[in-house]
Amino acid sequence: MSGTLLKDATLRDVRSMLPKAESFVRKVLGVLLQHKRAHGSVMMRLGITGTGQAPNYRIETEAGEPIVAIDGANHEPWPEGARFEGPENWSSATMSEEDIKALIGEIRPFAPKAELTQRTRG
Repeated sequence: MSGTLLKDATLRDVRSMLPKAESFVRKVLGVLLQHKRAHGSVMMRLGITGTGQAPNYRIETEAGEPIVAIDGANHEPWPEGARFEGPENWSSATMSEEDIKALIGEIRPFAPKAELTQRTRG
């Protein structure tokens, strides 16, 4: 099945397609951290067969062993048995915890330093 996203797509590539990018990426980070506690260092791989508006994703070990596939619409695990269908459905690129945190920093609006200084004085 041919996807609408590039084979090496990451959250950074689809962030402009996400209706609420910061919220979506924060939820992905939360799921990743939850599985990090149970499995140690983990990565996130994006599903590439959709439109990018609520992409599915999976959490896997650094060695690439799948742990769980997540429904991007609700950030809940897929039912057993449908977890890891076809490698062609998943991006060839992964993102680490640090990559996802950096993306949140890029998405989050921030006030210039001068504006922050004026707010604290006045």
